[in-house]
Amino acid sequence: GQAPPDPEIYLLADTRYKSYDIEMLIQGTASRPKFKLSSSPSLTEPEIISLLTLGTTPQEQEAQAQQLANSTQAQQRR
Repeated sequence: GQAPPDPEIYLLADTRYKSYDIEMLIQGTASRPKFKLSSSPSLTEPEIISLLTLGTTPQEQEAQAQQLANSTQAQQRR
């Protein structure tokens, strides 16, 4: 038998979210695609995924949690 076709893929998509320019590159064969995410300003791939799925980076989430904790502490002192 003959092997099924396994076409080459090259797909580049970009978007701007908040102050980030984000690119996603998919390339390789249909059976073995490779994914790459990049951004400007630079974020790691997990940070980009967080930004796209949750709307914030882990650093922004941490800063928001710290602000909430500080606000709660200030209210408890009153």
